[in-house]
Amino acid sequence: MARVTPLLTSLISLITTYPSPQETLYDTPETLPTTEPATPQVRYTIGASNLPTLNISVASKKYSAIIYVGGKFTTAGTLYIRMKKNNSSLWTGSASVAANTFYTVNAYFYNISQGDLLEVALWSSVSDSNWDYKAIQCFITDVLLYSKSWKNCFKNVQYPAGTKKPVLTLGTPGEVGAALYHVFHLDIGIDTIETSGKTYDLIKSGLSYGIFRIRYGGSVGLNNAETKTHATYRPYYQNNYVPLEIKMRGLRLD
Repeated sequence: MARVTPLLTSLISLITTYPSPQETLYDTPETLPTTEPATPQVRYTIGASNLPTLNISVASKKYSAIIYVGGKFTTAGTLYIRMKKNNSSLWTGSASVAANTFYTVNAYFYNISQGDLLEVALWSSVSDSNWDYKAIQCFITDVLLYSKSWKNCFKNVQYPAGTKKPVLTLGTPGEVGAALYHVFHLDIGIDTIETSGKTYDLIKSGLSYGIFRIRYGGSVGLNNAETKTHATYRPYYQNNYVPLEIKMRGLRLD
């Protein structure tokens, strides 16, 4: 019997819109304490205005955030960091900072939601270190179009070149390097995309990771932080390349 319905759906266009990062540079640096502060210096409550949006409804998605905190050490010492989410500790760590050197903490929070309180606490082994910069950018990742596995089968999937998010402007910003986003098929990473787009004949999204994952706060850096140091740059930051529009056609298996 001949098939009545078309084999492929009409074109699906998944468009993500990103808000600008929330960024602050203080005129007067604040000295870091030499013991952990009772209240973290950097606190963000995630609002709707922080979160990227999609043009269509999807079965599920996750959000991540990167919080950046920057300052300077006059004397060489150790920077201590704690990440918290909704008043619970996620991660603690430390980093060595040379004398007369700027530092930037890149704190990666995975699977956040509107209303979450995200915090970064800093303290130091020396009394002449400080902080004066903070920023946050939220990302969308692990996008699953349909709740049923058999519906998440797509033909001619066009992934665009990645777009850098965030682009920070305050202070003396410097980028650490390119961060690719990841293509998944059946929850297995099959490729990475940076500055050139790619088209795949067939992609079947797994139910865990969906049609793509960002790198930092997605495939890498789940609820932990890394500290970048530089003689000049503050913030010295890691961004993500993100897909702003993925085009595809659904494969009808019914």
